[in-house]
Amino acid sequence: MYFGRRASGIVGIDLLDQIAKLRELAVNVADRVDSQAFRYPVLVRRRCALCEKPEHAHAIAKPATTVKRLLADPDAAYGRRMMLKAALLSGLIALLSDMAPGNPPPPRPAAMVSPDQLVTDIGYRLAAAGGDLCPSKAPVLGMAIQDLSQFDRRDRARAAKQFALGTAPQILAVAKGSAAARAGLRAGDALILVDGQAPPAQPGGGATFARISATLDLIEHAAADGRLDLVVQRADGEHQLTIPVAFGCSSRFIVSPSSKVNSEADGTYVAIDAGMVRFAGSEDQLAVIVAHELAHNILGHRARLEAWRDEEGDGESATEAAETRATENEADRLGVYLLDHAGYPPEEAAAFWRRYAEERQHRRRDSTHPAPLQRVATIEREIARLQWMKAQGEVPHPQFWPRPPGEERASGMPLGKLSSAEH
Repeated sequence: MYFGRRASGIVGIDLLDQIAKLRELAVNVADRVDSQAFRYPVLVRRRCALCEKPEHAHAIAKPATTVKRLLADPDAAYGRRMMLKAALLSGLIALLSDMAPGNPPPPRPAAMVSPDQLVTDIGYRLAAAGGDLCPSKAPVLGMAIQDLSQFDRRDRARAAKQFALGTAPQILAVAKGSAAARAGLRAGDALILVDGQAPPAQPGGGATFARISATLDLIEHAAADGRLDLVVQRADGEHQLTIPVAFGCSSRFIVSPSSKVNSEADGTYVAIDAGMVRFAGSEDQLAVIVAHELAHNILGHRARLEAWRDEEGDGESATEAAETRATENEADRLGVYLLDHAGYPPEEAAAFWRRYAEERQHRRRDSTHPAPLQRVATIEREIARLQWMKAQGEVPHPQFWPRPPGEERASGMPLGKLSSAEH
């Protein structure tokens, strides 16, 4: 889950010349920033004018109160303070620009909807529509949950006030178009009973995701018969809701409060970093990443790689990297079909990786992942195959994954496996 504002680009401003003027402004505005940054701090990623190379760009991921203290700390190393000031002030200028009357923030997914809501919407749409691509079906809930236990103990009183959190788990987002939304479930509903059973007790200790995970387990178990009965608490009292449950691909979708342009899947969860939400820039391109990670879960890649490591031991790093690249290729290819099934344009997958290659070319290449332009070529081949199958009147389905029951195998188009050179 994520909370914050985007820092838009600054053109033609020499931050070195502006530091003296804007230092007082930075401290005065910090409290305003802090009010937004508490839940998950404002993440400011700038190409710093003080840096010699773009890969040295710095990120601030601290509440504004901490930033104020660092700015005022005379013992901090001069270079570190200058970097921090430059990055913070760049972000503050953008923040003030976004807030200025008549100057709306730049277009991005979160301009209209929170990242949590956006990822919940996309995840539900992909999972519900991709059922024939999944070897086994599971309840597709179309909801995300938050809870006080995810906060550190010293922050819980403030979190309870700021986000109206009580002792019960709370609905964070409800996917648009889902049965839960049609039944009247709302973000902010406190979850009192699930099929007559109270959610798991709130654990003691520090921040943990355990209660959220156990509550989702309870909900999925209750929904297994195709019906989910909930009692939720609102300001006007308790409400009973009956939700007819859809079935599709099994995964839970969350936003991680990291500024990294990254995402991952562990077999159960699809976790999209806040930095990736920002980088994607549109729902269609964010759907590319969610579909890719969902494909990893559908294909059982985490378990497959762990089994491979158990069998092969540590092995040679090059061999393990090749095995991982193979799973990345499969996820890219299956992701094309997931996008198409859900009504997203699969061409956006190729567009995303072209843009990634251009805008993040300074990043050191990871040997466990194909190069971005290799991914473009793989995806474009798969799109051509998908379009060919549609022209034959077939339900598009990847060659390497079991076909829908009753579908005849396509013929007449060379659809051989990717060569090892393309992995």
